[in-house]
Amino acid sequence: MKSFKNTCLILVLVIIQVYLVKAQDAPQYKYIISSESKLWFEGTSTLHGYKCVAKEITGFFIMKEMISDSTPIEFNNAAVAGIVQIPVLSIESGKGKMDKKMRKLLKADDHPEIIFELTSLELTASPEAGKDQVQLKTMGNVKVAGVEKTIALEVIGNLEANGTIRFTGSKKLLMTDFNIKPPTMFFGRLKTGNEITVYFEIALIPSIQISLN
Repeated sequence: MKSFKNTCLILVLVIIQVYLVKAQDAPQYKYIISSESKLWFEGTSTLHGYKCVAKEITGFFIMKEMISDSTPIEFNNAAVAGIVQIPVLSIESGKGKMDKKMRKLLKADDHPEIIFELTSLELTASPEAGKDQVQLKTMGNVKVAGVEKTIALEVIGNLEANGTIRFTGSKKLLMTDFNIKPPTMFFGRLKTGNEITVYFEIALIPSIQISLN
């Protein structure tokens, strides 16, 4: 009886090992963030609204397979990992004083980048007839001014004819969630609202196939 149990245990271990080897052998594909990607955020104040634009966005996504068309099967759980990096100094409003204050609030000297790390990407709705896009839900961790939060994003995914994958969406965030006090200017006459809305259009282009061996 003991010998039979040992044989079963060995068999299970062999099966697990074979599975892990096959998983490691599976190729993965790296997509890099294109320079045509866009990200900006908008907010309000007691005097007027404002808009800040990121002039530089870098990063990459690792996919389980090369996306060849926008079918639900290929988009669902396709991403293994992803990272989006935005240098704080690249964010501009077009107003020098406001940019200087924003960089101080974002602690640019100690935390020079805003970073988003993807943890999951799932299909939430199949493509509508005649449309080459899908609705996706992503989860990830965003780090701003040294404070990290987990957020969910509703995203539209679209595959373009040249192989580019484009993710678009928006997300409302509160400054105070990242320990940032909404700034004031002109001796308190201008007060900004706590809530901002982040808009993004991330374009991914195929880069290389990754071998895990």
